[in-house]
Amino acid sequence: MRKKLFIFFITILIISSYFIIQNKNNSRFSWAQLLFQEQNETLNAIDTAQESVVSVISSKELTTIIRNKETGKTKINSGREKITSGSGVIIDENGLILTNKHVITLKEKYSVILNNKEIYDAEILAKDPIRDIALIKISPPKNIKLKPIHFADSRKLKVGETVLAIGYPLGKYINSVSKGIISGLHRDLAVKGLNNEPIVLNNMIQTDAAINHGNSGGPLIDLNGNLIGLNTAIDAGEDLGFAIPSNELKKSIYSYKKYGKIIRPKLGVRFIMIDPMIAKFLGLPRKNGAWIHSGDGKPSILKNSPAEKSGLRDGDIIFEVNAIKVTEDLPLSEIINFYEPGQKIGFKVQRGNKILIIKTTLGKFEEEKN
Repeated sequence: MRKKLFIFFITILIISSYFIIQNKNNSRFSWAQLLFQEQNETLNAIDTAQESVVSVISSKELTTIIRNKETGKTKINSGREKITSGSGVIIDENGLILTNKHVITLKEKYSVILNNKEIYDAEILAKDPIRDIALIKISPPKNIKLKPIHFADSRKLKVGETVLAIGYPLGKYINSVSKGIISGLHRDLAVKGLNNEPIVLNNMIQTDAAINHGNSGGPLIDLNGNLIGLNTAIDAGEDLGFAIPSNELKKSIYSYKKYGKIIRPKLGVRFIMIDPMIAKFLGLPRKNGAWIHSGDGKPSILKNSPAEKSGLRDGDIIFEVNAIKVTEDLPLSEIINFYEPGQKIGFKVQRGNKILIIKTTLGKFEEEKN
């Protein structure tokens, strides 16, 4: 009897060991499959998008006078010298290109270098009045076929998704690629403008994909090769990059194609998005919404703005716009951009212990003049 039991237990042990080994092998095989699949998706995404990525460079006339000491004769050499560089992305077959506004700030000549190294002069068409977005255009020969990038819906993005940044880092390495994940959504970032004035970039995509100087204006893409954002800023101390979401970009493109310039709806408030932690810390009566407050000592209600005319006040909390709840995932700035200048909208506002209904007609932010 003991012999039979011993044989039974040995048999069970052998069978169990076999299945454990098989499971480990299957697990290793599954991980290998996943890694191979992501590598293939990465390669396909780069292949899909890279022809749409361009380099944007500015240059100026450079004249050099050379004097021959022996003969006393002078020779004048003329040419162009590159000053700055950035990136851009082709959005239609007619040569329309999306880039950052800060890439084209100088009053110099701009050129675009395609993925095939062909160079074309660029015309500045429009600059967004409130976002770091600009549109430029090239006119290559008809036999040159441009490849527009495809847009993804940035409302569907999730933290943790794999993303790729393509651009012209440091003005040296054309169409370089870096890989990472979306590490945050709906981020607000304080940066310095051209004259060192503080600027807040709202509703940005945060990524740990390496973004360097020169990547500005280049695309942030998903593993389908679709545009999810425009690389715009970095937090060098934290090795983080920030991109304008694709739906914001679509709004600027739509406006240009409709009006011949980029315009934005104007409410005229400075605000801070709140959550339960911020509300508790500041002693606010609501746990979500847009708290009208500048945070830097400047007026929170712009003079002669629709907000001022409607009766909105500093300290009000806007928590609904036309029955759309204002949340961290759907901030006030994004909701306002659903509408056109001249449209009437209504707010639900918390003022102290009171709930108010306030209506206004949206104004208009005009594009900057070149």
